[in-house]
Amino acid sequence: MNKHELTRLAYGSTLMDGGYTLWKDEKTRLSGYVVGGVCTESDCLTEASTRFAELFDIYLHKLDVRNEYRTLGIGTWVDEGRIYFDIVEYVENEQDAVALCVERNEKAYFDILNQKSVYITDEK
Repeated sequence: MNKHELTRLAYGSTLMDGGYTLWKDEKTRLSGYVVGGVCTESDCLTEASTRFAELFDIYLHKLDVRNEYRTLGIGTWVDEGRIYFDIVEYVENEQDAVALCVERNEKAYFDILNQKSVYITDEK
């Protein structure tokens, strides 16, 4: 799939499904957890397709330059009329997802099997 087709798939999936993840290793994941915060988030308006394409290209580059042992991907999600971008990490264990959220000051992680965001709460 060329970059234009990949961008269209990501944009359409983000709008229709509320989010999208492109994994660097191109594997499909049916369970496990996704945690953001690997790099700084960016965002654009949901109707800003040109800006989406620009940001998607920037995040493709960020993903390409990371040669780390972790399983990384580009994550997008929709919130209050905006599309957010982040480099995300896959983990198999829920305790690891929670620990990474706390370490990275993330509000939530995504449970792939149950297709839902799980919000971290302060236990103070």
